[in-house]
Amino acid sequence: MCFNLLEVKLSNIVYDYIEDYLRSIIPKSEGLMEDMEAFARENNVPIVQPEVAKFLSFIIKSNNAKNILEIGTAIGYSAILMHNAA
Repeated sequence: MCFNLLEVKLSNIVYDYIEDYLRSIIPKSEGLMEDMEAFARENNVPIVQPEVAKFLSFIIKSNNAKNILEIGTAIGYSAILMHNAA
């Protein structure tokens, strides 16, 4: 696969095609998390992106974290995400 770097936009720190791929393999949220994502979208509340949420869950599970401190929260999305992962 060959890409012309002048035609590929950067989205923060990764290329758009990488971000698109990552998001395509992450399962969609359900229940409360899905409702919170919709609320955040509708009310312009910043929450972690799906790939960041998956990474946080991975880190928490792989380290068997039992105590997590989150400082600063908007609607508590990442706090609930981390609680569910622990």
